[in-house]
Amino acid sequence: MLKATDVIKQLVRAIPGLGLIGTRPAQEVIYQNLFMRDLENIGIRDEFYPVGYAANYSLMYLILRIYRENAVKRVVELGAGQSTLLLDALSNALYEANIITIEHDRSWAEKMRTLVRHKVYCAPLKRFSDKIGTYTGYDFSSIDFPDQIDFLLIDGPISGPSELKFSRHGAMEIIDRLDSEGFAIVIDDAERMGEAILARRVCDHLSSRGVKFHVRHVYSSKKQIVIASGRMSSVAFY
Repeated sequence: MLKATDVIKQLVRAIPGLGLIGTRPAQEVIYQNLFMRDLENIGIRDEFYPVGYAANYSLMYLILRIYRENAVKRVVELGAGQSTLLLDALSNALYEANIITIEHDRSWAEKMRTLVRHKVYCAPLKRFSDKIGTYTGYDFSSIDFPDQIDFLLIDGPISGPSELKFSRHGAMEIIDRLDSEGFAIVIDDAERMGEAILARRVCDHLSSRGVKFHVRHVYSSKKQIVIASGRMSSVAFY
């Protein structure tokens, strides 16, 4: 049996364009302009703060365009913040979707509940053990997920060194909930190795199920990896 470190090395070697992992901060102003233009066209007041550790402009642009152009029905967001506020504003301005946000920090989850209309769950972190080793991630046991998910946003829980390096790999537990007719996955902070390996794992799992999909890397002050399939395949070309 392969050790976790050997599995990680194999996954790293399998990541296309590994040398391109990084950011391109100069691109951020382009996504900012597109995001602000589309907000104005939709009639949403720009009260967002895509700075610091919050969602950056390329992520906000992706969320807005995915929601606007694809009639998403069931959205699952991992990690609460500026993206949560945007999803709620889009649901109010364009059309209502079934949106759930999952956050591990209780005080932050409680604050977000006062700011949005959709369901915000507080899910504690638990220990996972799988082929890449032991890490902490969301405990989904109390979450009332929709039957199928057509838009999955992976931007939590917090990531960092040691057991938090792979904290977002807990999302593998819900990949099989993706809509068979089409879906879009956005993995934020993909300039980090943990998130890049997660994207590789998701792609490998989908391939093992015979799912056809497209992948795009979006570079700005941060990096996102987009995985899209079926009726939402065009998202991979945004």
